Parts: sequence; structure tokens; C-alpha cells
Amino acid sequence: MRRQRGVVTLLVTTMILLASLIFSLASYKNLYYQLKRSQNEVLSRKVHWLAEGGLECGFAAVNRAGGVNTALTPLIYSCETENTDININASGADYEISSLASIDNKAKAFVNKSFSLTSQSSGAFKSTSDIIFNVSGGNMDVYPDPGVRKGDEYNCILARFSGDLTIKGVLQNKGLYFEYPPYSDFDFSGKPKCKSNYRTVSVKNTSFSLTPERFNSDFKKEVNLDPFKEMFGYSKGQWKEVKKEFFPINQGSSCSTAIAKAIKNGKQRIWIEGSCDLKHNADEINEAMTLTGAAKSALILVQDGVVAFNGAAVSLNIIIYQFLTPKTSPELPWQPSAAEWNATSVAAHVPDKSTYVHYQFGALHTKGGFVFDMPGYKANLTGSVNFSFNGDVLKDVLIPFAKPRWNQGSWRDF
Repeated sequence: MRRQRGVVTLLVTTMILLASLIFSLASYKNLYYQLKRSQNEVLSRKVHWLAEGGLECGFAAVNRAGGVNTALTPLIYSCETENTDININASGADYEISSLASIDNKAKAFVNKSFSLTSQSSGAFKSTSDIIFNVSGGNMDVYPDPGVRKGDEYNCILARFSGDLTIKGVLQNKGLYFEYPPYSDFDFSGKPKCKSNYRTVSVKNTSFSLTPERFNSDFKKEVNLDPFKEMFGYSKGQWKEVKKEFFPINQGSSCSTAIAKAIKNGKQRIWIEGSCDLKHNADEINEAMTLTGAAKSALILVQDGVVAFNGAAVSLNIIIYQFLTPKTSPELPWQPSAAEWNATSVAAHVPDKSTYVHYQFGALHTKGGFVFDMPGYKANLTGSVNFSFNGDVLKDVLIPFAKPRWNQGSWRDF
């Protein structure tokens, strides 16, 4: 009997030990799984951080190089390691930077994000002056700046202004059309279009101050508009810093001829002190751009002077920026005068020579747009024209001032 009890006790003890062993093995297996999972998570985060680090280093390299240019290549190489590969590609008006990281072929991570290099200044027309579109008896068809993309639709921008905007005749926002791409590589495959509330299809004989309800959001009234800060990244009081990146010219008897000469010599940013009368020979600027070694686009900044044009319709690959130098008391700022206007080819057409700073009697189309930054004065554009915005002009001439900015909502990681 005692032997039987001993066997039973031994059997029970063995079963308990066996159960304990099985439980221990199960616990060990679970612990091993948890440890392995933790290791994988650490490795996954590590490779992801490595990819993000490559992305940030590439972005800093763009900032240091001042754009996507030849100076950027060695900086990107210095960001890469045996575990990371960084690439930057053009994507419409923006750029996409991507970073691929791997660790011993055990873990990989891919991160990409888009950024903009051009200034934040959007809109085919930007004005702190009162702007007048005078197309009486005709039409002005405008193909706008596409602005921010929302799916296949865009928040198109035609004009931004802090004063008033007047239309004499008919102005039409024609939307996004493949014959007038806003950028050379703009993607029309998805049939992009302006959002309905960002397109004023047609507006006639009115002003924004009188009938704001007749304008959609492609016309933006901004009381605190500061195109100088937007475009160059400096306050107006720091204009001398901006001028360092420009080529100053003496216009002589013909502003168009002087600009064309500078362009022939490869100058993209041209600074003119005083008035500029483009007269009827503005096509000299286009002819100059066809020559070998010439600039293919240009930013013309006119400081403290009137701008005049009188001639047949012409389309130029330029931006015109009119700038009023800020003065502090007791200095008085520059003012337009009869003497200045009387020396131009449009003198007979300017109704009030003390209030106008820009007057064109004829269809002058600048593909990069116009900036009238002379508060308290008026800018007049006369003539029927197809005005198509080309962001490539803005992108090219503003490279020295371009600071990379992440595009909101563009972060992608896998």
C-alpha cells in the first residue's frame, strides 16, 4: 500500500514538474517573441529616424546652396552614408526630396516630402497701388497662377492687392489651359482646374470697392500685403541688401535698349533708378534673349520712377516690379510729376500725372506678372491681351532669394 502511495506521489510530482516545465517553455517562448518584437520595433524606428535625418540634411543642403543648383550636388553627397540615399526631383513648380535608408538589409524606410523654392508671392498681379485694367471695348483674358493644389483642383490666384482694383471693359479668368501652362512641366493629365470659388469667370465695368460680391477668391484684397518681403525675404527698409543681387543700369534714351543690352550680357536681375519708358521697341528685349549667353528671363525693378509703354502688343519673359523707397522724416518720398510723364511716350494719355506711376497704352504682357509696390498711387494697363502667368520666370530670377519651405500636407513615409 505504501509502495502504491509512493508511486502516486512520484507520478503527481512528475506531472507537476512537467506542467511547470511546459509553462516555463511557453513563457520563455512568449518572452522570446516579445523581445524579438521589441528588437524589430527598435530597428524599425532606428531606420525611420535615419531616413528622416537624411531628409532633413538634404533640406538643409538646399538652404545652404541657395536653391537646386550645381552647388547642391556635393552637399547632398555629404549627407549620404552607406545606409542612406537622398534624391531631389522637380515636381511641377515644386521639388520633391526623398530619403531611402536601410540597416543590414534587415529594415528599410522611405520618406519623402515636397518643398517650394520660389518666394511665397503668388498671383499674376500684386499691387499696393490702385490698379486699373482698361480694356474698354475689348477683353482681357487671364490664365492665372494655379496657387495651392487641392486634389485636381487649384486655389487659383489672379490678383492680390491692398488698394482698389478697377475693371473697364471685360476681364475673364480663363482658368488652367494646356496651351498656356503656368509652369513648363505642369501636369495636365488629370484635367486640373481652378476651384469654382477661385475663378471669376467674367467681370465687367466695376471695381472691387464698389461690388466685391462680383469677384471670387482669385481676387484677394489684402490690407497688409507686402510683396517686397514675400519676394525677397527682406523688409523694404533693407532694399540695399536686395540691390546687391541686381545689375544696375543707366537707361539712357531708351529703357528697352538698355535692358536688352544687360540681358545680352546674361543679367537676369536688373535695377533701374528713376523712370523707364519702354516706348514702342520693347521687342528688343525678346530679341536679346534669343542670343547665346543671354539671360532667358529677367526681373526688372524700377525704383522711384514711372513706367511707360506705348506700342503694339508684345509678350516678354520678364517681371516688372515698381518700388517706392521708404523714407523717414524729414525726408520726403519720391512722387510722380508732370515733368517725368511729359518725357515719356504716353504723356498725352496720362490723365493725372501726379497720381499715376504706371501707364501703358498698348498690350504689354509680362509672363512673370506685374508688381506695383507704390502705395497711394495708380497703375493703368490699357489694351486687350491674353495674359498668361508663367511661374518659371519667377522661379528662375529669384534663386538668390529662394528659401526652401516644406509644403504643408506633403509628408509621406513608408
